[in-house]
Amino acid sequence: MEEKQNQPASGKVRKGKTYVDLLTDSGFKAVFGDENNKELIINFINSVLGQERHVTDVEFLPGEWSGRTVTSKGVRFDLLCHDSQGRKFVVEMQRRSHSDDFYERSVYYAGLAMASQQSRGADNYFYEPVYVIGIMEDALKHEKLLNESALLSRYQMVEITRGIVAPSTINCIFVQLRNFKLRQEECRTEFDRWCFSFKHAAKLEEVPFEDKLSKALFRACEIAQFPNDKQLAYEADMMTERDYRHDLYFEREEGKAEGRAEGRAEGINLGIATVAKTMKQNGGFTVEQIVAATGLSKEQIVAL
Repeated sequence: MEEKQNQPASGKVRKGKTYVDLLTDSGFKAVFGDENNKELIINFINSVLGQERHVTDVEFLPGEWSGRTVTSKGVRFDLLCHDSQGRKFVVEMQRRSHSDDFYERSVYYAGLAMASQQSRGADNYFYEPVYVIGIMEDALKHEKLLNESALLSRYQMVEITRGIVAPSTINCIFVQLRNFKLRQEECRTEFDRWCFSFKHAAKLEEVPFEDKLSKALFRACEIAQFPNDKQLAYEADMMTERDYRHDLYFEREEGKAEGRAEGRAEGINLGIATVAKTMKQNGGFTVEQIVAATGLSKEQIVAL
């Protein structure tokens, strides 16, 4: 495998599935939800922030919205970032396919991240700034309506009559990939290569770029290199996500609420049960590990 990674990369279209799709919740979670990929996360955040701040370290923050669940609402990760000047700030990374309420949702989550810093009983409002970085397959709805959507859009508090930027509090940055049009050979910057990788990783069988970062990113995306427990958890997430999308299709086509609910429950349980049974028969996993990977209860796993 090491020999292949050191060969010139052609980025040719895959024949079989080699890398995760970073534009699925499952693929995004597998790469950016893994603390072993901290250097990749730091690099991506820095490529988005540009000259505004330079992250030197990140810590995963616990919380209800910590990115553990693959659902229609997407996967989110709260990170405490340390910059080169010793300052701290919170970055929430999230992925979203469509745009109808993503701006409002991002502001809401930024507010939650801000409020969570309030110590119980404390009487001050000196919070660390919060950045929401959203990676979108599409573009923000209100920008599309104005025919002004950009690849990178930044929102923060501004005094509108004089254009004065308020002290850094809530900042929302959106990477709108529908506006990324560069071909592989046209990608010059790290940000270009990140955008290309987000859009095309799942369709490639070789690393598209020669730089050290891209090789590290595609190693992190290579499904065959996942540890056994991570690979099974990823497959379980993919089943859940596929079942969910399948159910959405039938919701649109059939329009029968009771039938949709029943079919959804049965479809998801069947797929997850298959993964859980495989993990159980493998013998290398505890019941607690299977619960964490599949979301099934201990009783359901014991009964398999």
